[in-house]
Amino acid sequence: MKYNISLILILFTTISLAQNQKGLSVYYKTTSLYDLEAVDDETKSSSTKMKYLLQMKENFESIEYILKIVEGKSLFETIKKMDVSNNTNLLQSVQEDQMFYVDSKQYIEVLKAFGEKILISEDSNLRQWNLTKEKKEILGKLCYKATFDEKKGDKIISIEAWFALDLPYQFGPKGYHGLPGLILEVKYNNVLVYTANKISWNDELYIEKPSKGKKMSRKEFDSKVSGAVENLKSGNKN
Repeated sequence: MKYNISLILILFTTISLAQNQKGLSVYYKTTSLYDLEAVDDETKSSSTKMKYLLQMKENFESIEYILKIVEGKSLFETIKKMDVSNNTNLLQSVQEDQMFYVDSKQYIEVLKAFGEKILISEDSNLRQWNLTKEKKEILGKLCYKATFDEKKGDKIISIEAWFALDLPYQFGPKGYHGLPGLILEVKYNNVLVYTANKISWNDELYIEKPSKGKKMSRKEFDSKVSGAVENLKSGNKN
């Protein structure tokens, strides 16, 4: 059974007070849902390809992240990067620094693309989450499930989040936010899961708003990506 997010926005009056208390650090690990048994027969017959896919899966799961929350702001970033010493540029591109900053007015995604550092900025509007009665425990906290579909370029990405009402912070991993409790787990498009494995409080935690890099809107970035893909396709035909 689903509930509209507007039914619980009243909770944000108490959440906003809680967010101005001491800083919070949440650590996350990733789990890859990629099924190696589901690959095609041609790939399975190649020991080199299978070794590469297994190594990529293991490397994804070796990444560690931290979500910092202080004074109504959050910053999500990598604290342990994957080992790409024996891998291709695909893994190298995944390893590049990426951050997600959120405050009451703005959402900023920081990434490296097209040979430069890019800041994608959007209004920090609440997403249209669908709340459910499904629940489970994460780190001893009772969490409730919420979902929504996110548009990324021409694709629709399914997002599943689990949030804890007794941790009144509206933030979570990868910049996901807008729920009436801290997001302790996110399943990204049934491919990758970010799960909290440690929470700590820190009175001296500080967050700096990202400002260095080329500023772009989401629409501008998606357009540039589409153009690059079309150029690549055209080049392959020649």
